[in-house]
Amino acid sequence: MFKIYPMRKLIVLVFVCLSFVSLGQKSFSKGSIVIDLNANLGIYNTVAQDSVGRAEGTKETDKAVPYAFALGFEYGVLDFLSVGIKGQLSTYLQGSDSTGKPRPTVKGSDIVLVVNSHLVRTKRFDLVFGGNFGYSNLKFKSNDANGSMAKGGGVAYDIHLTPRLYFSKNFGMFSSLAYAGVSYKKLKFSDNVRKYTETVSLKGSGVNCALGFQVTFGGE
Repeated sequence: MFKIYPMRKLIVLVFVCLSFVSLGQKSFSKGSIVIDLNANLGIYNTVAQDSVGRAEGTKETDKAVPYAFALGFEYGVLDFLSVGIKGQLSTYLQGSDSTGKPRPTVKGSDIVLVVNSHLVRTKRFDLVFGGNFGYSNLKFKSNDANGSMAKGGGVAYDIHLTPRLYFSKNFGMFSSLAYAGVSYKKLKFSDNVRKYTETVSLKGSGVNCALGFQVTFGGE
């Protein structure tokens, strides 16, 4: 004979089944769309090389501290793989000048391709490892009386590890640690009087830390 379960045992059994279904849900899967917004800060070592009709010019090393705001978009092509695009606007912090001269303004803008692998996926957690690569533009203004400036394009890249925490099915926050860099082969100088024939190559790379929020839709 079949045993008849009391109502309270049946309710417990239903909740247990629902719990197992919940454990099977993932924060990211094929078809997921992720939109994220973050603020980030970097510390880069830089190398600038002046070239005036020579194969190599004078090299100068320095430090750079960029802070930036970025907006990204990802699409899940597989349960563990996503591709997307990210745009970023950055400003380089300038130290004070004891001589009283105006401080230069240095700004950059990047548009990069994003490829991420999702190493650990649970209902409320997504551990992401990936890389970015794309185009970067830099503008330097000395803010002096001659309006001296430099500008040019190059590449931006990074390799990052990003743990994402979800407060609900769709919304959460993340932090990110990356090795990032930029490279500009030809920054052309000019002022209000003339354009210089010289160019400067500039490379910078170092550690970048980010904090932001993400919204996720779709998925299987």
